[in-house]
Amino acid sequence: MIGPSILSCCFEVDEDVKDLFVETFENLKVMENIKLGNKKDGKQKYFIDTMGINYKEMLSLGLQKEHICLSSICTKCNKDWMHSYRGDPIENGRNIAFICLKGD
Repeated sequence: MIGPSILSCCFEVDEDVKDLFVETFENLKVMENIKLGNKKDGKQKYFIDTMGINYKEMLSLGLQKEHICLSSICTKCNKDWMHSYRGDPIENGRNIAFICLKGD
C-alpha cells in the first residue's frame, strides 16, 4: 500500500527539485510523472507524481502489480483530517504507518 501522501495535484516544486527527481530516478523515465506548472515570481514550477514514481520503483524491484495498492488520498487536500506540512506549515504533525508481514 502506498499512501496517503501529498499527490501530484499539490506537490509543486521548483526546477532544482524536479532536476533532482530526474537525476535520481533516471532509470524509471520519471518525466512521465512530472507536469509543467505555471511560472511564479519568475520561476518555472512543476508538479511531481511521487506516488507514480514509487509505483514504478516497486515494479522495477520485482513487485507484481496485483500486490501494489495506491491510495487516492492527498494529505494536503485533506489537511483538515490528516497532517500536511505543505497544507499548514504552522499547525502540522506527523503521519506514521506500521508495516508487518503475515507469517505462515
